[in-house]
Amino acid sequence: MVVAANQTGNTNFTAATQVTKSIVVNQAATAVRLACGTIPTFLQSAFTLSATVSSSAGTPTGSVSFLDGSTPLGSSTVSGGVAAVTISSLAMGTHSVTAAYGGDTNFLASISGPLTQLVEDFSVSVASSSGSAQTAPAGGTATYSLVVSPMGGSTFPSAVTLSVSGLPTGATATLTPQIVPGGASTTNVALTIQAPSMAANIDRKIPFGGKAPPLLWGILLLPFAGSMRRVRKRLGRKFSVLLLMAIGVAAMAGLSSCSSTNGFYDQSTKSFTIVVTGTSGALSHSTTVTLTVQ
Repeated sequence: MVVAANQTGNTNFTAATQVTKSIVVNQAATAVRLACGTIPTFLQSAFTLSATVSSSAGTPTGSVSFLDGSTPLGSSTVSGGVAAVTISSLAMGTHSVTAAYGGDTNFLASISGPLTQLVEDFSVSVASSSGSAQTAPAGGTATYSLVVSPMGGSTFPSAVTLSVSGLPTGATATLTPQIVPGGASTTNVALTIQAPSMAANIDRKIPFGGKAPPLLWGILLLPFAGSMRRVRKRLGRKFSVLLLMAIGVAAMAGLSSCSSTNGFYDQSTKSFTIVVTGTSGALSHSTTVTLTVQ
């Protein structure tokens, strides 16, 4: 800044020499305070970093860059002394985050102190003391021991909700607890499956499994018995042998009909892969168990 002074003089004074002085106005110092509303957080969960830029000389303008160590996370314009970004891309682990204010015409650049942000994950698994395969009779129950554990930290940043899929038709599942609350540590979960009853496996749509039993064939062939006797007299012993063979084949077919997987009394053993999934926000993990119903 340049300031000039001049005195033109009068009858009593001679004119003064003009004096010019330069005045330098320095940029004002600033301070940056960084805050985060969610510490710690899960992977893929969004959280907001907020930087407040202040100065005793007024309200700074410009922009703030947010850094994970030396890695840029994003930038934002200062509005009303505040700049903020929302991110969800940090990897699991501990991160040292800072906010760097770039300054403007009237205010100096500055950087915040480091803020430690912890990003966690979790796992869902079958307990080592429990098998992942269970067998239950029709209408019976099977129980599995599961473990839900935080990874990268000692407690869960937010709640984990569990669900079950892949159950056989007619079966039900109970998880205890179904929700692991935020702030909890490693949690044991009991999964109890009620297997479907025997009636659920009986084929009621097609009697005899779609095959006619030998008795029915006998009834259908009864009207032709007289003709068959006359033919037998003509053919003699050969016909008798052929008739016995036909009856034997029919009987075997009837037995196989009763023992096949499509029979009316069918109650075959079946195995099912059950999926247990834990979800928190956009993050989810699963494990599987096997249920065999006899």
